[in-house]
This record gives sequence, structure tokens and C-alpha cells, in this order.
Amino acid sequence: ATKAGRQTPPLVVHVPIAVNTDREFVRDLARQQLGRYASVPFYRAMFERAGFPMGDPAAPDAYPDALLDDLVVSGTAEEVTAGLRRYLDAGAAEVLAAPLLERDDRDGSIARAFEAVANV
Repeated sequence: ATKAGRQTPPLVVHVPIAVNTDREFVRDLARQQLGRYASVPFYRAMFERAGFPMGDPAAPDAYPDALLDDLVVSGTAEEVTAGLRRYLDAGAAEVLAAPLLERDDRDGSIARAFEAVANV
């Protein structure tokens, strides 16, 4: 932007969140709901450049656990709030929090996510 004589645009971070302390459950949710990205060449290359070797995009475990642990902000409502705040403290202008919805408790997933986001 600077080279082009334009103002640097604000940094907006898109973060999947889950107010749930069961890490394996959260990873499974993420794999189900983020699965399509594993088959997009741009995203695969981005994840691999970041140090996360990707598996077969058609396989349920295409996403390594370490990638999901870094990508998804999860835990108690307080932990999710703190995780989102870290992005703002690091310089993000805005954080777009995308709740991972539990199949058997979609409304509860949304309510818990709203609670966490409301306290950022």
C-alpha cells in the first residue's frame, strides 16, 4: 500500500471460535466445518508455508491437530474472550469471530459464542 501511495488498510482477522473445553471435540467440529479449505490450493499452500503439512484433502484428518490448535480459539468463555483480545492487542483492527456450531446444540453454541465476544 505504501509503495502505491495508499494508506495501509486495517487488519481484519477471521477466527473460528468454540466455547468448549473438550479439545478433541473442538478439533472434530473444526474438521467438519472447515474441511473445504483443505482442498483449495491457495489455503493448502498457505498452511504448509506456515509449517503445517496437510494430509489428503479427502481424508477426515487432512488438518493436523497442531494447525487446528493454533487456528481455533476455544476453551471457556473467559479463555475465548482472552484469545480474541490477543489478536487486538497484537494490532488487529477488527476480529471476525466465527462460531463453530455444535450439531446437537447450535443455539447453545451461538449463545456461548456471543457471550465470549460481548466481553472482548
